[in-house]
Amino acid sequence: MTVIEIFRSGTAADFHGRDWPSVSDHDEAEAHIWWFQPSRSAIVLGSTQDFAIVNTAACLEREIDIVRRRSGGGAVLLQPGKTLWIDVVLPSHHSLWRNDIGEAALWIGDTCASTLIKLGCENLSVHRGPMHRSDWSSLVCFAGRGSGEVFDADGSKVVGISQRRTRYWARFQCVVSIQWDPDTLCQILRPPRPSVGEIVDAGSSLTVDVNSAGVAIIEALTAVLDRR
Repeated sequence: MTVIEIFRSGTAADFHGRDWPSVSDHDEAEAHIWWFQPSRSAIVLGSTQDFAIVNTAACLEREIDIVRRRSGGGAVLLQPGKTLWIDVVLPSHHSLWRNDIGEAALWIGDTCASTLIKLGCENLSVHRGPMHRSDWSSLVCFAGRGSGEVFDADGSKVVGISQRRTRYWARFQCVVSIQWDPDTLCQILRPPRPSVGEIVDAGSSLTVDVNSAGVAIIEALTAVLDRR
């Protein structure tokens, strides 16, 4: 059975520093879902991004932590009430494991999209195929388009997904854009950076709240993971 953990305390650095689940026999390992509920905002950099891209003084003034995650991709602004962060940690023996990283996250995107549609979000679709880059996608996660990610009819990213993989585990880091805040994101990045107008439609603003979406998505993901 899937192991669900909800983190209501601790910093973004604590959460993103978490290692793989500890098990004595990997062949018996279960899938895990980790729901991080931050008490303060953080700019979460991809694994290869340099801390120099962030305006430290602007983050300090706004009480925004600066952390780096273990999966790749661009920066994500994590804000209480505005972003929903859920990790899915999958053991390699699970039936949903895919060696092809282009296909590995499709089931997560499909599950998130169908769940959000049930919550009243309309015209969502899951990107299938190669990654699409934009002028700012290397810097800002939501400015690009990757396999398994969810988009609305206007092309705004609703669910971003990044991966970290080993021989034994895959960690999918999933962020739902509940209320997109390009102004703050641009203010805490150092030049060269996008203008607000260049990324104003990169993320989505939904009609659901974080808690309702979190509960529904975790229930749906669990149902899929346990159906094997």
